[in-house]
Amino acid sequence: MIRAISSPKRQRGATLVITLVMLVLITLFAVAAITLSTSSSKVVGNMQAKKITDAMAQRVVDQVISEGLFGDKRLVPVVPSWKPAGYDIFVTDRHCKAYTPTLLDPQTATTTWEFDVLVCDAFTGARSYLRQGVAVKTLSSGTPCPVTAYVAPGPCP
Repeated sequence: MIRAISSPKRQRGATLVITLVMLVLITLFAVAAITLSTSSSKVVGNMQAKKITDAMAQRVVDQVISEGLFGDKRLVPVVPSWKPAGYDIFVTDRHCKAYTPTLLDPQTATTTWEFDVLVCDAFTGARSYLRQGVAVKTLSSGTPCPVTAYVAPGPCP
């Protein structure tokens, strides 16, 4: 009678080697998945921090425009109405860029103002810089466009 069954002595180590290779591959896939997940979370967190500083800068711009801090009020310091802890907000003095008299009404004119807002997040390091221009209708009887020196906001601390 011919033996068709192979000897078990030849197969002893092959199963162990294949199992170890499979375990190493599964471990590498798991480590790669965790690394990818961590880096994606960091990217999302950074984008969220940037969007928050952008929104705060826009809120300060809206406050300056709604309070009308131009003309005689151009040197009034801007105190943000809402400032969470850990954020620094810098607003430059508003400076006049142009004065344009109205052609059809000699008693009115348009002045164009410009100012900068810088918001810095001390925790994440995110920062937003925003330069805003505003056209304001004024009476031409006052000082048309006071000469002011432009001073850029300083860097974040």
